[in-house]
Amino acid sequence: MKDPRDTIGAALLARSSEAAHAFARVIVPDAQGSAACWGDLADHFDRLLTTDDSRIDAFEGLRAAGDLSALLVFLDLNRTHPVVLGHVWKVAPELPATIQCALVSLDVTAAVPADIGARLHPAARALLADPAARERDHEFYVAQAAALRVFRTRAPQVSEPAPARRTP
Repeated sequence: MKDPRDTIGAALLARSSEAAHAFARVIVPDAQGSAACWGDLADHFDRLLTTDDSRIDAFEGLRAAGDLSALLVFLDLNRTHPVVLGHVWKVAPELPATIQCALVSLDVTAAVPADIGARLHPAARALLADPAARERDHEFYVAQAAALRVFRTRAPQVSEPAPARRTP
């Protein structure tokens, strides 16, 4: 089974922006074989992808890779970037159902244009019609993104393991 970071890295390297390429270099395992997890990547995201265009380019790479965790973390990191989210909404009907639901639940007060809403997956449309369910899903996706961002693999080990001792 191929490491999803390799797939994501390759998809980002296929994009046009240098920022997407820089982000790809952070994603793929380093020379020691250490691979970044979502917490590491979120730390690099704002530093490397400083413009809306670079974020949109990275989104298209992540979308091509198709990794649901990557797309969920991307939405969470861009919740305050209306231009980026505007682009995501334009292609929302093409996204996996899980990501459509996360997008619908990202901002429970956001109005979804009728022409886009009608083309969403039935689960996402059901959320649009049920504000209480949309709020519940919002809490779920916020927690899921936060949980993904907790994982870090390149963090240094803070202590040596205790030596095994035999009891007499």
